[in-house]
Amino acid sequence: MTARLPARAGPGIVRLMSGHDPTSDASRLRAALDVLGWSQRYLAWRLFTPDPTIRKMARGSAAVPPELLAWLESAATPLRLHPLPEGWQNGSDEPPRTGEAPAA
Repeated sequence: MTARLPARAGPGIVRLMSGHDPTSDASRLRAALDVLGWSQRYLAWRLFTPDPTIRKMARGSAAVPPELLAWLESAATPLRLHPLPEGWQNGSDEPPRTGEAPAA
């Protein structure tokens, strides 16, 4: 017999009853977005998904589809292994000019 979740089950209930922690998936989603330099809004745009859907996934109040999580983590892996060079991580749209000190 399978336990049924209450209709308004929050992440804590889901974790206790299913043995799966959706907040860990939310953390993994946020970490992948951080490595990629993507916002939640950008991900929503890329996926043609409403912004609130991605925000709920990032909070852990909605499940992150496993295939989405796998795709994001595989996209983020090269940047984890090979981060941007020093000075190129300042979030500027302009690359550092030759001879200039990197932005602090």
